Amino acid sequence: MILIRKRRDVGSALLWCKMLAALSVIAKQTALICNACRTASEKSENAGTKRNFVQLAKDIANGTATVVQAVKVFMYYVIH
Repeated sequence: MILIRKRRDVGSALLWCKMLAALSVIAKQTALICNACRTASEKSENAGTKRNFVQLAKDIANGTATVVQAVKVFMYYVIH
C-alpha cells in the first residue's frame, strides 16, 4: 500500500511539473502577443485602431489568466 501511494505521489508531481511548464509557455507566448498588440497600437495613427489593439491585449491577458487559474484548480483536484 505504501509503495502504491509513493508511485501515485511521484506521478502526480510529474504531472504537476508538466502542467506548470506548459502554463509557463502559454504565459510567455501571451506576453509576446500582448507586446505585439502594444507595438501595433503605437504604430497606428487611427485612434480607434489604437484602442482596439490595447483592448485586444487586455482580453488576451485576461483570458490567459482565466485559463491558468482553471488549470491550477483542476490540477489541485486531480492531485488531491
